[in-house]
Amino acid sequence: MQIRSKLLKMNLQQLREVSHKMSCGHHSRENIINCLMKPLLPNYSMESKSFSKFRTGYVNNLKQSEKHLQTLLKNKEKNLKKLMSGNTSKWFVDKNNKEIEDIQRKIMDIQDEIKNISEDKLLQLFSKQQNQLNLKEKEGKAKIMKKVAENKKKREAVAKDRKKMRLERKDDRDLKRHANQAYRHFKNVNIPDHLKEKLKKMPGNRGFVYKSVHYFGHLPDKKYESVILMERKPDGTLLTHEYTDTEYILHLKEKDKPQQIIERKKLLVPVPERKKKPFKGKKSFKKGKKPFKGKKPPKGKKPSKGKKPSKGKK
Repeated sequence: MQIRSKLLKMNLQQLREVSHKMSCGHHSRENIINCLMKPLLPNYSMESKSFSKFRTGYVNNLKQSEKHLQTLLKNKEKNLKKLMSGNTSKWFVDKNNKEIEDIQRKIMDIQDEIKNISEDKLLQLFSKQQNQLNLKEKEGKAKIMKKVAENKKKREAVAKDRKKMRLERKDDRDLKRHANQAYRHFKNVNIPDHLKEKLKKMPGNRGFVYKSVHYFGHLPDKKYESVILMERKPDGTLLTHEYTDTEYILHLKEKDKPQQIIERKKLLVPVPERKKKPFKGKKSFKKGKKPFKGKKPPKGKKPSKGKKPSKGKK
């Protein structure tokens, strides 16, 4: 650690000059020293170690291939001796000799490459290998990210469906609870006798609202008329609920004041449903004689006309 001790002896100005040359953008003394010492640390020299590892591996591969060719050469030489001892054709002997020469040439090439290995070639091979590894890493990351995105979409879809199902079940539970509450409330409400008597004389599209319960008349509905329900509040105000085919209208009538509309909203479903009045279209009138409205005269006789007044004598 002599370098670190020398750096510690330098003042801040000298350290800044050295850091400017080494492209260290730090301003404090400690940070400048750490930046200058970084290339000497073992983690920083990982790239050079990987290159030396690549070179030793490359040389070891060449030696292994040389060893394999040496074994193959021995086998070929043994085979050649057998061919020479036997009465075999010259073609097989020439072929074996040619294979032995090819193997010997390959062994010599490998030995020359091991002796005269060039750093430039190794750097090119190393950079090519690194590029291939980086490309594979990018492709692998892209596949992983694609799979992660698909899984995320799947989880979101499942969560959305679960939420939808929970909301639907909640709506069903709320509907049942509200229906039971409404039924219990309906059973507990006792309508007065005078309102019961009025309902017996009212049509089906007229009625009252008493304690939030809707009561309709007993007689048949009046065709093509709106549904109107009257509601009397405890303070004496009168509310009129009117349901047409398309909208709901709420009228308010206070004591000693004219009636006014306080609410109006569109209805998607008619409440209750009613038939519309059929449209027959305009009547067509033809020009001509008006039809005879009196009694028809007997056959063979013409209808009698009024007598003309007689003229007096001159």
